[in-house]
Amino acid sequence: SRSDLYFYYPITTIVNYTFLKNEAEKSQFLIYNVNGNGFLDIKKKHHLNIGTIRAGGDKSTRYENLERNWIKYKYKKNELYLGDFSFNFTRLLEQNRLGRGGYSKLYFKKIHFAFFYNTPLFFKEVKDQLGGYIKLNPFNNYNTSLGVLNRTYDNSKTTTLNITQSFKNTFSSLYLETAMTMLGKKKRIGLQFTGKAKINDYEILSDILYTSPEFDGYFYNSSNIFTSIKKIFSKRFTLVNEINYNLLNPRLDEIIEQIAPFNQRYFSRLYFVPNRGHRHSIELGYLSVKDRSERIKFDFHEYLLNYQYKIKKNNFSLALDNAIRLSTNNLVSSDEKRKTSLHSSVIGVYFITNNLILNTNVQYSNTNRYSQSKRNLLFYGGSLNYKIKNSWDLGVGFRNDYELSEQYKRRSLFNLTGKFKFNKNHHLNFAGNIGYSSLNTNSKDFFLSIGYRLNLNIPISKNKNIGDVVGFINSNSISDRSGIIFNLDGYSSITDDEGNFKFKDIATGKHYLSVDQSSLKFNSIINEDIPLEVTVNKKEEKQVKLSLIKPSKIGGKITFKKNNQTQASLFKNKLPQLIIKLVQGDKIKYTLTNNKNEFLFSQIKPGKYKIGIVSKNYEKKFTFNDNHRLITVNEGEIKEIIFSVSEKLRRIKMQNKKFKLKSSN
Repeated sequence: SRSDLYFYYPITTIVNYTFLKNEAEKSQFLIYNVNGNGFLDIKKKHHLNIGTIRAGGDKSTRYENLERNWIKYKYKKNELYLGDFSFNFTRLLEQNRLGRGGYSKLYFKKIHFAFFYNTPLFFKEVKDQLGGYIKLNPFNNYNTSLGVLNRTYDNSKTTTLNITQSFKNTFSSLYLETAMTMLGKKKRIGLQFTGKAKINDYEILSDILYTSPEFDGYFYNSSNIFTSIKKIFSKRFTLVNEINYNLLNPRLDEIIEQIAPFNQRYFSRLYFVPNRGHRHSIELGYLSVKDRSERIKFDFHEYLLNYQYKIKKNNFSLALDNAIRLSTNNLVSSDEKRKTSLHSSVIGVYFITNNLILNTNVQYSNTNRYSQSKRNLLFYGGSLNYKIKNSWDLGVGFRNDYELSEQYKRRSLFNLTGKFKFNKNHHLNFAGNIGYSSLNTNSKDFFLSIGYRLNLNIPISKNKNIGDVVGFINSNSISDRSGIIFNLDGYSSITDDEGNFKFKDIATGKHYLSVDQSSLKFNSIINEDIPLEVTVNKKEEKQVKLSLIKPSKIGGKITFKKNNQTQASLFKNKLPQLIIKLVQGDKIKYTLTNNKNEFLFSQIKPGKYKIGIVSKNYEKKFTFNDNHRLITVNEGEIKEIIFSVSEKLRRIKMQNKKFKLKSSN
């Protein structure tokens, strides 16, 4: 089958077996995923993405969000979507919350619109939500938008308006969003500012977000301030000052299990890079972390002095981190809640081979972060990854435990993963994991997943931009013209007894026709220049006529005449190997003479040629007689050329000077 003869629509099918077990539940189920995603036409203007994900069996409620159906049609930039989707409105208003409904995006030159409606699937408080925006792009580096979001609850409705502005050039970028929720007569606001700038030796990054308590967006009652100022003194010294105040409250649904702790971090860090493979840094800072669970498990702040060293060589890298911290446990009421603590960590990466990578990490703390008195905490882990190009990818990793402040998220103690790509259409993957979920810190989860993926290409139309190439070999001197192999951009055709060959359904455009030299009969060549450029037009039969001829030969020798001058053997000249040049139009061939001063050009086509010796750098020692010849060669002829080269006489210069010779005695 010809890969370019039809236009294909790609479809991916996945069957995945999943098993989950812990103290609370045990479930096993199959997940079916069929997804078509590709263009519908050869000009690639119409794009269709249609799919379904279904789960059958005793599935865990943790995986209910996997089930969905959708269809998305796209024409150029314009989109129409129906089904289950996560609509990213803006960071303030709505992002990544799965719902059922639809959206549309329309693009024009300087303006585009977006509208959406959905019913959140795992946010039962919201019955439905409807919104949209209009975005203007009056200049290449500036755009602004106006949006609205309406939400319906059991007993109320809210309307939130927002305005965004974005600016970007070579040295800076700015994004500003202002939003307001109207809840009856109450108005609640949300603000976001993101920017970065590079001014001389300074690099500045900033991200600020604020929402009031009753703001009806993705975040409520939230504050986030992040600012980083980097000063580059030289190639070796860099100073970074950073402020990070994080109190983000996303509205919890059935999928978001728990939010990250409230944290503050302020530091100043000086980097020293003596050379490419080494980096030192020293940091002075303040850190505060507080649990936001109903039952607070940790609440501490620290003043810290930290030193870090990183080394990177060809096949390994190592990072050492050591810190002295003055830690205060705010959950302890005694006077001894402030203590000096020590922290050390080592992270290493070693490339055993190009395909085998070992990662290790060890972290030790002597701290009172989570207890009244200081305790020794030791965490360690590692991973091993083996990869063979794009075919095999195996990985195994483990970790003994996690800090209490990290237990708001899922934590893996042991994992095993594998991906096997048998070919471009058949893939197999598996994953196994033992760990904890974010809400269950006492019961370990055992998770196993095995999946098979099949890629299909469904022909939906035949390529109409094709033509045929028809060829014929003529010869007056060679009767057998069969069995000659011609190649055209990866395709092959063999001549029949009459010398005919054909390439069917060739894509339009320029192609190059070549011949397999080993398939030519003895003492025969193609007269035309090969490779031959062939232009194929739509629904056209391109005719190509070639000639099969007997090759000619041009050979000969160089006669060398020495001079009769009496001279020392040191000054006698021997004829070196010379270069013979053969020219026909813009085509040039070269050959070298052998130790008998003979030369030969074989496989020569009939015609007129200019032949001569490349005499450059030899004229001082030799005389080249009748060096360049114009010759005509007939088909199958062996033409012999004789060149004559003679040795030049050395000139003896006489001077009228007297020389006095001294005796060696």
